[in-house]
Amino acid sequence: MSEQREMTTLFENLSRLQVSEAVIQDLLGRQPQGVDVRVNADGQPYLGIGGKSVYPEIQTLQTVAREAAALVQDAETDLVVFFGLGLGLHLEFFRKFTNAPIIVFEPDLDVIGAVLGKIPMQLDRVTLVTNTGHLVELVQVILDQAPRGMLAGALPGWVQHKPVAFGQFKDAIQQASRKVELDRKTRVAFSAQWISHMADNLLQYGQMPDLKALGEYFAGKPAILVGAGPSLDGSLESLRKAKGRALICAVHSAAMPLIRAGIYPDLVVIIEGQNLVKYFEGLNDLDRVILVPSVQTHPLHLECGFGSFMGISMEGNVVADWMQKAFGVRPLPSASSVSCVSFSMLHALGCNPLVLVGMDNALTDNRTHARESIQGTMRGVQQLENGRMSFVSGGGETGELNTHEVVAWGGEGSVLARPVYTTYRHWFEGVSQTWASARTLINATEGGARIYGFQELSLDDVINQFCQSELPAESLIRELLDNAVPFDLKALALAVEDELGTIRQAAEVAEKADQKAGKVLGLLASGNLSAVQPFLDGLGELEKRLQEITKKTRLLNTLVGFRAKELSMDQSVPKEKVAATIYSVRQSRKITKLVVEGAEELSARFKPVVESLRDQN
Repeated sequence: MSEQREMTTLFENLSRLQVSEAVIQDLLGRQPQGVDVRVNADGQPYLGIGGKSVYPEIQTLQTVAREAAALVQDAETDLVVFFGLGLGLHLEFFRKFTNAPIIVFEPDLDVIGAVLGKIPMQLDRVTLVTNTGHLVELVQVILDQAPRGMLAGALPGWVQHKPVAFGQFKDAIQQASRKVELDRKTRVAFSAQWISHMADNLLQYGQMPDLKALGEYFAGKPAILVGAGPSLDGSLESLRKAKGRALICAVHSAAMPLIRAGIYPDLVVIIEGQNLVKYFEGLNDLDRVILVPSVQTHPLHLECGFGSFMGISMEGNVVADWMQKAFGVRPLPSASSVSCVSFSMLHALGCNPLVLVGMDNALTDNRTHARESIQGTMRGVQQLENGRMSFVSGGGETGELNTHEVVAWGGEGSVLARPVYTTYRHWFEGVSQTWASARTLINATEGGARIYGFQELSLDDVINQFCQSELPAESLIRELLDNAVPFDLKALALAVEDELGTIRQAAEVAEKADQKAGKVLGLLASGNLSAVQPFLDGLGELEKRLQEITKKTRLLNTLVGFRAKELSMDQSVPKEKVAATIYSVRQSRKITKLVVEGAEELSARFKPVVESLRDQN
């Protein structure tokens, strides 16, 4: 009877909490070991691990209440992240103080099973994760739309009992925060450039076949993703043997060292918006190679002489929204990195194993890139204080890089890495625990940083074990792309036009809000405070309506959204009530001006594109 009651309680808790299907399957039928959950004779809840209490055994609830209040009471936040499920006591108190979503990181399945099987929890908007990959993914998604940020805390007794897991928790939170901040800065800096490239490329991009053209031909076949890390130099001869036995995909920076060595990758991927034509200049027989561009890449990359093209859609991209709406094309996880989106593409093709080569994610031998790459002459010179390293390029340019030590490939010793390298390495480690976990993942870089979750084999061993059958990928891909059914560009035109219609609505509301704000400022300037409130109320309604509309248009947000957020995060707000109101209304006018100007710019850029798309069919 007790076992049946615990199973019922477990099911009820799992239905209330947000938990992945994989975790649920791991918990079902599991018999927790070494976990003691009970209420003591004095009425205090008790959680014991190996005979030791996780909570203070005196005034347990009072202590938990103080700890919870210290973290979230009176704090404005869009997310609470907590280490340790415990008995769920902290979570219950958090919910009394905040309505923000809560993510709980608990890696111990025995604790989860024992606690959820005995203690009914009435918690909404609580997500339970058991690995750092899911944790980073969820935190990034929420923080990306969270102007007030997050609060992070931990169960004190669990920190002492699980110091390694707590270290992983902290690293994951820092990684997610850095990635969100990097993405925000990148979008602010390059959004206008991306919009311009999207408009210039959309017609040609819409005529490119996508991954569906390759069907299931590469499912279960080995794929090698080639980066331009320093270790690539030692892998070239092995890669030559792999040609014709595996699908070889190179990031754009690896094309030059490969082709100069006479090795023609089957696919070259580029997503960057900067003009990187120099990465392909002087390469012979480039028409043998198929370029896989994103729609926001620089238009000149499409004029470099590649033999054919295959388009890819990346998550978080407005054109990916249009392609999915018009044709059902699924966007790929990208992490804003060409190596990450390339890996996602090979995974989507069903390739197995997925093999990394030249993916150092580190300064191997104090170098950043393979010798024959554009940046191959750059080398570190001297380790400086505070983790920095001085470097010099072949042209004599000097500078400094931020570095830190990470575990080396093979597990022996360490190697220096740059923070951005570590961000992308963490992405690979995360997907190895989540959506790519069912594949055979191999790091055959033979240098650089260890990527946890990937087997470490030499490339020769990979070829001997997995690449014995012929795989004429180069000719097969070309044939499949040549025979691909073209998209109906009228459907794409309709998707773009729908978004432009939403943008027009936003501009109309923004103009009304601007007029209302002008009236408010005029009344405040004249000292007519008694008449201002109805206009303030009207302005508030228009601002709310504008927010609702702009949430529906990624295109407008790409251009102006993050600039508007920067305005709204200005902290120099006057304390005096009237002055604060004037400041707030002026901020509102700045935002509405961004919306109106952005709408005009986008209409001018994309209306001709819509007409061109319609004319093609």
